Amino acid sequence: TIETYESLNLHTAESRLNAKWKTAVFANGSAYVGNVKRQAKSTFNGGGSWSSTTTDDPEYQDRILRSIPGQYDKFPEGPDYEFESSTSIDGDYIVKLETFADRMLVFKKYKLEILNITAATPTLEAEYVGLGLDGGYPVQAVSFGFGIAWMNSGGVYLYDGKNIES
Repeated sequence: TIETYESLNLHTAESRLNAKWKTAVFANGSAYVGNVKRQAKSTFNGGGSWSSTTTDDPEYQDRILRSIPGQYDKFPEGPDYEFESSTSIDGDYIVKLETFADRMLVFKKYKLEILNITAATPTLEAEYVGLGLDGGYPVQAVSFGFGIAWMNSGGVYLYDGKNIES
């Protein structure tokens, strides 16, 4: 049996692995991070320090990255490990990610997206305009044993894995 770098690590040596993020959750053996900044150069081939300009190191406020299962510090490029929010051209940005009952709640500033994360690629189940964290603070949402609760200027809400109640 011949082992290669790619078969052992599940990514190529040229892959950009570094990322900075504003919110993260763990689910299904992987880390999910949102509102990310990617290092422009690959980690191994000439990568170096982070740049302060978005031209050199671009920011993706609507992108979610998934780590390799069991390797929580690696975020390779490609469709298996990164995906855009359902409507990435709407100008809204990810404030916080939370998980409950095989669902990921993507709290943006003005809307909430609920993704099913049981499959390799998350799928959008529902989208609610006006239920985002309009204050822009991640502390407006909290996960606990019965679901996820959050508040915004419209009220206080609870997601129990099936329904959202005000």
